Amino acid sequence: EMDDNLYLQEFSLNKNELNATKRAIEKAQKICQDSLRMTPDTPKQVEELLEYCKYPIVSMGVIYWIKMSLASESYYASTYSNSCTPVYNYILHEICKLHPLQRESLFELFSTCFELSPELDALDTLKMKKGVLDNIMYLMQFGYILPVLQKVKKWSKTEDKSLIRYFISKLLIMIEPPFSNSFCNYLIEIISIPEITKALQQQESRLLCIEFLDY
Repeated sequence: EMDDNLYLQEFSLNKNELNATKRAIEKAQKICQDSLRMTPDTPKQVEELLEYCKYPIVSMGVIYWIKMSLASESYYASTYSNSCTPVYNYILHEICKLHPLQRESLFELFSTCFELSPELDALDTLKMKKGVLDNIMYLMQFGYILPVLQKVKKWSKTEDKSLIRYFISKLLIMIEPPFSNSFCNYLIEIISIPEITKALQQQESRLLCIEFLDY
């Protein structure tokens, strides 16, 4: 009889959790459909959406919904991108904190954004991509490090060298010892690429590199 009672209690809890998840999905879906896009003028909807993002299945759906905007090259030339992007970044940062297992999905999204060729002039494109790198470095603060360094090493051969210098310089400011051997090896490989070494010759960047290499 005791086993039967435990089973009924567990079944009731599971059913309640399932119903709560279903409600969260429905409410989050309605917010996304009604809002179309998030801006600083929709703080109530943003906070409500984040409340439902506590459910992993909801947050994955929200990542996909945001990707429809951020992964579109035409989005960055739109009149609303400047107001929407910071809000989208805020939501994605909160998801990063809530769900460690979804950091890989976030990194895939940010990587896609970084590799875009948006409909912008050169300076605005650099600004947009620096913003993406800031998001990637936010992930690194939560321990998502080696996949990032692997990707940056790949980008160092194809992307504007000023972007790689921006990433390395900010990373060197952010990090502090002790460093793992894997981290050191990857970062040294990137810094040692001749084009990157040349790009890091500015005074502040050079001093940061020397301090790291002396470690």
